[in-house]
Amino acid sequence: MIVEIHFQEGFSNEKAQLLVDGEVVEEFFLNTRFQLGMAAIKKVDAVRGTKVQVALPDRSIKQPVPVSHPYVKVSLEDGKLTVSPTDQMPGYV
Repeated sequence: MIVEIHFQEGFSNEKAQLLVDGEVVEEFFLNTRFQLGMAAIKKVDAVRGTKVQVALPDRSIKQPVPVSHPYVKVSLEDGKLTVSPTDQMPGYV
């Protein structure tokens, strides 16, 4: 199953990592585009049981990402990552 991770609100030049089964598979920077409320979309090919995580290493934050839904919304709020799985593709204007 392809899982789309939608990085949304609260990111300002944040170094981020995408980990699959404990290994960093991608490293990138996130900047929220305020007009859209979106920073980036990353895709992961994962089956149930695959351990997917998002990390902000400069903040020492690592958060698991569920692979049970096709879309996952991730935002940075009050210094913490919020992760919300959904079956509906997030919309941007």
